[in-house]
Amino acid sequence: MTVDNGQQLRLGGLPIAEVLVRDRQVLERALLEAIRSQIPEYQLLPAEALTGDVAGAIGTTLRLFVSTLRTNQPPSEDELAVLRESAARRAEEGIPVAAVLGAYHLGFELVWEHIAGQAADGEVAELMAASRLILHFLRLVAAAVSTGYLEERQVMFDDEHAARHAMLSALLEGEPPDEAAQRAGLRLPPAYQVLGVAVGPHPDELATGVNARVAARRKVRRLRVELDRRTGEPVLVALVQSGGVVLLPMPVPVEALGAKPFS
Repeated sequence: MTVDNGQQLRLGGLPIAEVLVRDRQVLERALLEAIRSQIPEYQLLPAEALTGDVAGAIGTTLRLFVSTLRTNQPPSEDELAVLRESAARRAEEGIPVAAVLGAYHLGFELVWEHIAGQAADGEVAELMAASRLILHFLRLVAAAVSTGYLEERQVMFDDEHAARHAMLSALLEGEPPDEAAQRAGLRLPPAYQVLGVAVGPHPDELATGVNARVAARRKVRRLRVELDRRTGEPVLVALVQSGGVVLLPMPVPVEALGAKPFS
């Protein structure tokens, strides 16, 4: 983005791009410290992750922003790949997506404050142009980061779902479940209570103009979430819209429940 005369956007007589290059090291340290101190989830990361991957993402973002200022061209998909990969690692580490996006927004708040501090009296139009540029650039970055994060979460969900299904199948078929439990990352409880569940249609499934399949999937998802919430542990389920099988983890062996095991 350039101002109307076609020159690089300037504040206080200096191109903003050159200001950011000049102050890059100071800015990168300040951004890393702000993210670490103001976003609690990042305080849980190992030091090597902060000084390596997170610091690298900060440096890449600043470099791409400087390039956009100089060329008036947005970063390419290939250039944004580094940020997508960094977001995927945060997903692996269990950092919430809100915290990941919050880190980028916080970073650009500080960049804006640094840029605005260079402005001379009367440079309102230039400040407005800088604001528009930052918002546009942040939108591109946020889209790339969200994509990288959610793609990784989907892979993790698919892997976890497949592992849980294998564990459920092993238990129902009387096979040793230990290996499947290890793959699923679950601790085997002393016993499971087996429930056969029948689920009636939700009103949305019968409503005119509503996609019944989407409504049914939402119903099943809410049921799974509620089962996990009420037990406090992962529940093994094989559910479709009309019902299915649920294995509830029990805190004590079958004998202690007063039930007689099947022979």
